[in-house]
Amino acid sequence: MDLIVTAAVPDRRAPIAVGAMRNGKDVVADKPGCVSFEQLEQVMNAVADTGRFWSVTFSERFEVRCVARAGRTRSRRTDRSGCADPVAGPHTAR
Repeated sequence: MDLIVTAAVPDRRAPIAVGAMRNGKDVVADKPGCVSFEQLEQVMNAVADTGRFWSVTFSERFEVRCVARAGRTRSRRTDRSGCADPVAGPHTAR
C-alpha cells in the first residue's frame, strides 16, 4: 500500500496524514485537509521531512451543481483575465 485516502472527521484528517507520511505513505484527504494553522504546519513539516505527497481534493466540484456551473463560467472568464484557477483542485503540497 502506497497511498492513504482519508475523508475522516475534518479535525482528524491532518493527524492521519502526518502519521501516514511518517510511515512512508502518500496521502489524499478530502477538503478540508486540516482545520488549524497548527495542523497545517504539522502536515507541511511532514511533507518536508518525508518527501511524501499530500493532496487535498475538492470532491464536491463533481457533485454540486452550483460548483460545476461556477467552474464552467470561470473557465470562460479565465481565458480573458488570466486569473488562477480556484476551482481546479486537487490542491497539493509537495
